[in-house]
Amino acid sequence: MRESQIKEQDGYIGMYPHTLNVGDNQTFIFNSEDTGPFWMTPQEQELNRHDRILPPKAGNPKKRNKTISELKVDLAPFEILNSWRQYRLKELQELATERNLDTQIERIREKKAGKANRKGFYIPYGREDGLM
Repeated sequence: MRESQIKEQDGYIGMYPHTLNVGDNQTFIFNSEDTGPFWMTPQEQELNRHDRILPPKAGNPKKRNKTISELKVDLAPFEILNSWRQYRLKELQELATERNLDTQIERIREKKAGKANRKGFYIPYGREDGLM
């Protein structure tokens, strides 16, 4: 996405505290060194800057189906897969079930690092945000 240069005070910089000045270039890509969101304390900003694995919720853990690549790794020791053939998920699940392998795995709760944009959606670092 292109950069936008702050050319003058009027029309570019509002009356609220700002981090950009006249002559600065504004980009819509978040970097890991950026500050914010403004409503968080510096400790919360640092805590949310990096990915982290959250502890599982109490009760029965949620499970998800293993992906095709995960099932291929599990089935590799049996030497039944052809490298030239593409398998569908259902086929691999059937092969795994026949060999008493689990086709589901416990879902991991993960908190991704990044920023929430103005609509509350999550934007990872290095990705663009803003109007086109």
